[in-house]
Amino acid sequence: MNSSLYTLGTAQLGMPYGVANKLGKPDIKQAFNLLDKAVALGIRSFDTATAYGNSEEILGDYFYQNQGIEHEIITKIKPLILDSQTPEDVAIQEVNESVQVSLERLKIESIPVLLFHRYDNLIWENCCLLDYLNKLSYIKKIGVSVYTPEQAVTAIGLDGISAIQLPTNLLDMRFIKARVFDLAEKKDIRIYIRSVYLQGLILMNIEEIPSYLKVAEPFIRRLRELSDYYNLSLQEFTVSFLKAIPGDNQIVIGCEAPEQVTENARLIKSVSQMNREIREKLFEKMGDIPDYVINPSLWKVNI
Repeated sequence: MNSSLYTLGTAQLGMPYGVANKLGKPDIKQAFNLLDKAVALGIRSFDTATAYGNSEEILGDYFYQNQGIEHEIITKIKPLILDSQTPEDVAIQEVNESVQVSLERLKIESIPVLLFHRYDNLIWENCCLLDYLNKLSYIKKIGVSVYTPEQAVTAIGLDGISAIQLPTNLLDMRFIKARVFDLAEKKDIRIYIRSVYLQGLILMNIEEIPSYLKVAEPFIRRLRELSDYYNLSLQEFTVSFLKAIPGDNQIVIGCEAPEQVTENARLIKSVSQMNREIREKLFEKMGDIPDYVINPSLWKVNI
């Protein structure tokens, strides 16, 4: 398949998603209109998961009704609760059930890219689930969604991994600093970069930031000052930054409306990659951002 302009994140199609989401979950007509716009703009890669509400079903129905459109689906195994007491055959059965559900919902016979939604499921019992999946002819590429550079480095070192999804944005540069992208490029592993706007937090007006995220305000202000200095919007600053990352990467961007799909496509096409001077200034000014700012799972912990 020819390279997609970018990968459309579809969590927003299956459930209300993102701290900056104002429109909620679209109805089926709105979802199809958004997908129509994406396809018209040259987007052929779509990220989903069994955990994203009915996102898989929406994609399955859309492409079943629009057969002949070449596309790539990235989906994820449902998060599994496994421990040392779980029999291996039970774990394999749960993986199989998740895969079969995805195939049925997506109305496809093979999955182009299948990710473990949880890193600990990947490494459980010496990666026996990874070994099992690699024997299935209808799974084309296998990977994992990770949250830390340490997880990414371990995954890159495993045989049978060909895709990794990870967060990277103007506030979260951990994976760049840990040289994860360089390691992946050497092993011909594709990286899908998610959370590029940190669930929309990076683009929010200061007065709209919810009370539990006020700790992020000084960092957002610092980013705005830097992007203003270079006469770039935060969207342009983000895309320019991501384009400068080496390797076979796909930017994953979720959208709530067709207008956002169009704007993101325009940015991907028109914004040039960040030069070394601006990149160095960005690293210098932003420094190390605390985990409670860049990790959404910690955002409401102290409420």
